[in-house]
Amino acid sequence: MDSGLNLSVGGLSTSERRMEAITHNLANLGTTGFKRFLPVTTSTGRGAGANSKTTLVTDWSQGELRRTGNPLDLALDGAGFFVLETEKGPAYTRAGSFHLDEQGVLQSEDGFAVAWSAGAGSLQAIGDPIVVDPRGVVRQGANEVGRLKVVDFDERERLVRIGSAAWMAPRGVQEKEAEASVHQGALEQANANSMDELVSMIVAQRHFENGSTVMRTIDQSYKRLNQPK
Repeated sequence: MDSGLNLSVGGLSTSERRMEAITHNLANLGTTGFKRFLPVTTSTGRGAGANSKTTLVTDWSQGELRRTGNPLDLALDGAGFFVLETEKGPAYTRAGSFHLDEQGVLQSEDGFAVAWSAGAGSLQAIGDPIVVDPRGVVRQGANEVGRLKVVDFDERERLVRIGSAAWMAPRGVQEKEAEASVHQGALEQANANSMDELVSMIVAQRHFENGSTVMRTIDQSYKRLNQPK
């Protein structure tokens, strides 16, 4: 019975983590550049001593690109990140809903400057049309302003999520040039699907209910065994 109890507890813990992932995913269906949480269960040991652990990892699959027509909305098609300059160091995002401040600095929705790999990156809010090519090169009229910094990582799984659609790289995780292409006038949608998440929620709830039933059965068995004869 001890082994059955351990398995039931592990199953309940797994179901809780899955529900946690589903909750985050459903809450961010409308978040630009959001990458869904994916529960991954690993097992250690065998037989009665077996244990399972469920962790939440990031599903890096491509989200759908939605056309907006806004020239400062940028989306990435393929692996890579825009780089933001924050007070805690570079942050990495696929949420390309950008705007210009009064000084012509390209910024994220949270007010962080977008990093450039070359060029000063100063634009005019009122002036010639701004054009961004697939390589991230930005032009305003006949003037080439510079190239946006778009990077990727060999160890993407080590990135630390901050907020809903941004990550930071821990020490030792190195940037590399990304192969993603930049699409102007578009935004990448969350890669979570409401129907898929709701189906996963039903499955997780059933697994939780089954685990609870097993635990109640084991508890009743213990009570019967411990009753005075």
